[in-house]
Amino acid sequence: MANVTKRTETAPMPRGAGQQIVQRLRKELYSALHLLDKKDRPLDILLAEQIERDPATTLNKLSFMLPRDVNLTGDASEFAQALGDVAARIAEQNAILKHAPLQGASEDAQLIDITPENPEESADLPGKPSKK
Repeated sequence: MANVTKRTETAPMPRGAGQQIVQRLRKELYSALHLLDKKDRPLDILLAEQIERDPATTLNKLSFMLPRDVNLTGDASEFAQALGDVAARIAEQNAILKHAPLQGASEDAQLIDITPENPEESADLPGKPSKK
């Protein structure tokens, strides 16, 4: 009979090169997020700014992190409704900012334009008049 060594519960599971790479990437990502926090640029602020700039693309790219039971297809999907709500609120804020006087603004202040890059794609979203 061959001598078989049984694995005990305290012995670590064998790790392949792929698992080591994932572990290293996670460690580096945590370090990068920590550096951003030190620079007063935490991830939540970066995400909020990116969603303001381009909500459709940003939320689409982040959708892989959503639970798999969320329906991402169809007109009545939760994702489509949330995306429509975000676009409608951004459009409302743009309209308010467009007509608001710049009282108290300094000469070197900058305005941020958060209009969609593709107005044709956002024309069918709720809360926005269609150009058809």
